[in-house]
Amino acid sequence: MLHQAPRLVGFFLLILIAGCDTPAPVIQETPSTIKTHEDGRAPIQEIYAAYDALLDKGWTKDVITISKPAGTTVGLPVIALKSPKAGPAAWFLTGIHGEEPAGPNAMAASVDALAALGERYPVVILPLCNPHGYARNWRYLNVAVYSEEIDGQSVGDSSHMLLAEAPAEGPRASAASSPEADAITRYILETSTQYPPRYSIDLHEDNLIDEG
Repeated sequence: MLHQAPRLVGFFLLILIAGCDTPAPVIQETPSTIKTHEDGRAPIQEIYAAYDALLDKGWTKDVITISKPAGTTVGLPVIALKSPKAGPAAWFLTGIHGEEPAGPNAMAASVDALAALGERYPVVILPLCNPHGYARNWRYLNVAVYSEEIDGQSVGDSSHMLLAEAPAEGPRASAASSPEADAITRYILETSTQYPPRYSIDLHEDNLIDEG
């Protein structure tokens, strides 16, 4: 799976060259007790630490929410980073699916390029949307793998704020599928007032596609 990371880094760098009312939770250090799935991906502590370089360049780190899905004992922050310059921005999201580590690893390896981009253009990064999923190699908050029988709780689910298809009225879902999905959706909507998305890049892996 992680063999895709070098290609993804190259693709990511080409893209770079081309072109809330609720008080935020207190930022906490990632517990050293959190063990990361061993398949060659960087430890989750290293993923978080990579972005400290951006803080030294005037970027702002927000804690969107603390994720603590069922079966876990420690809360992990879902973070976002904003460049000093606001305005129409490039948005980068990674790590929505925890068993797809290439995106988070590519982003962490590209921090210097992100810093350089942020000197010229507004940028917003959500580098690890599903931290527990990344650490334990689980696709969703509630299940490890995709299943047609079990409804996986994706942190990228915004059905509770998307309109249903006509002739139905109202949102597609009566409630958010998880606190994480609700917090991430609300953060994006609120932050878009100062950093309206000009480009949105959501990095994934295609391990469910047999014939690409």
